Amino acid sequence: MMKMNRGNIAAVLAVSGSMVLVVSVSADVSDVNGVVIVERNFNDFPNSTLVTTNNYPSLIEFDESSFDPPDLINVPNPFANQHQAWLSADSGATRRPFLNSEGWEFSVDINLSAVSASPGIKEAGVRLDTFVAGEGQFIVKSDGEIAAFGAFIPFASTNIGDFGGTPYTLGNTANMKIIYTPGDGAGGSVPATMEYVVNGTSTGPRDIFNIENGVIDGSNLGVYAQYAVTAANISTDAADTIFSNFSITPLSTGLVGDLDGDGFVGINDLNIVLGAWNQSVPPGDPLADPSGDGFVGIEDLNTVLGNWNAGTPPPPSVVPEPASLSLLALGGLAMTRRNRMH
Repeated sequence: MMKMNRGNIAAVLAVSGSMVLVVSVSADVSDVNGVVIVERNFNDFPNSTLVTTNNYPSLIEFDESSFDPPDLINVPNPFANQHQAWLSADSGATRRPFLNSEGWEFSVDINLSAVSASPGIKEAGVRLDTFVAGEGQFIVKSDGEIAAFGAFIPFASTNIGDFGGTPYTLGNTANMKIIYTPGDGAGGSVPATMEYVVNGTSTGPRDIFNIENGVIDGSNLGVYAQYAVTAANISTDAADTIFSNFSITPLSTGLVGDLDGDGFVGINDLNIVLGAWNQSVPPGDPLADPSGDGFVGIEDLNTVLGNWNAGTPPPPSVVPEPASLSLLALGGLAMTRRNRMH
């Protein structure tokens, strides 16, 4: 292996001085700017009166009433009507696909009210649809349960003491938050986690156990309301769900060597280190000092090169200059551990 001495460092910096620093950061969840409304995904009561309001991100409302008795003839065994709003990055034209490597915190206030709490159960909350593994739900129900279940997401419920065991009360507003922290991808050793928070009471991060180690690429995130109505109260029942104060923010992936937080250890992270090479921190960029020793040097370079290509690559947009790639040919850099040099 090549040892790192002052001459080697000079050569590296000479190469880096001639290279174009690539700043190609993949989109993160801050691109969400609207929702795709899907009315009557379940439509067992097609003659009901539904009023939908879409003022994302301040308010989305599904207000439904007049579940018409003739529907019992048209649909002999009716179950429920369901309405959805899916997060979008193109102002509501299409659903935004979420990636395994994207960390995010999603928060929304939910107020579910109904004329009848049972036997037809009403529910409303957050959905994470995976297509290949089913749907995950984090919801409040008219019978008082607050629960997370389905697909790959970790189970939680007030019925087993989560969220302090405090049940949901119809007509009250609950702040519901999901925090998704990626691991190091399929086959990795760092687990992805999901944390649920209701009115400030958290389950704490819970490991996700699936072969993808986290969110399945292409999943959709949103909210929904589902109103079940029975023959006993079909003529008088009504339900209304108000979703308000939507917020979704990106999180760092926590992946070792992923200095820019895009879920992949690659050229952008290498450029961060080289852009602050031999600088003390501060004034050097703190991101360039993953070792935390206050100096950008070989330890920080080894952190990136020792985890090279870990995570999920972002969509290709910029091809690194050949000079950038030549740095990687210095094979001894990744595992060389030397005292820092000023």
